[in-house]
Amino acid sequence: YPYHRAVMVVHTTSLLTQTLNEFKKWFGEEDVGCIGDNTFQTRRITVIMAPTAASICTPNRNGRFTDPRYKELFDTLFRAYLFIVDEAHHFAQENGSYAVMANRCKAPIRIGFTATTNPKKTKPKEALVCEGYLGPVIGELTMEEGIDKKLLATPKLKLIPVGLNADIGEYKTYKEIYRNGIILNRSRNRMIVKEANDQ
Repeated sequence: YPYHRAVMVVHTTSLLTQTLNEFKKWFGEEDVGCIGDNTFQTRRITVIMAPTAASICTPNRNGRFTDPRYKELFDTLFRAYLFIVDEAHHFAQENGSYAVMANRCKAPIRIGFTATTNPKKTKPKEALVCEGYLGPVIGELTMEEGIDKKLLATPKLKLIPVGLNADIGEYKTYKEIYRNGIILNRSRNRMIVKEANDQ
């Protein structure tokens, strides 16, 4: 579809940046736009961060859309011929940010990717919601197949005990504890770097 309009949906800033960088290499800077991370620029191919779109598409108490970017976002979704979604399992949330966009999009070609499928036996409603937005699953790749095709690295796990970081006791939320106990934990990170260098 070299001349059709396309929308690619991602849900984090890091995925937005990665996707934009790759698309600009493939299709050229002038053909690729971005909605998210403080940028609003639509093009033939527009990469959209789902939370940004959801905030633009949220009406006020009177049911009116007050964000001035709403019409352009709506037009971008409405005119897209391809609707491509990363982390497509988010469609299981009927009123989530992915559904907000899909409800405004008339694209006949819809493709979703995810490594976190909704098990049909345990969550039939969620599986049906995903299928309603994207259609049935048309292809699956197991981890073993991905490794055989050199698409995935062979996982090697080594458990290394890390001492308790007493400093995290002052934090209350999961996000704060994770940030300070995992991401910014210098002693833990040094152990990981040493282990990687020793391999």
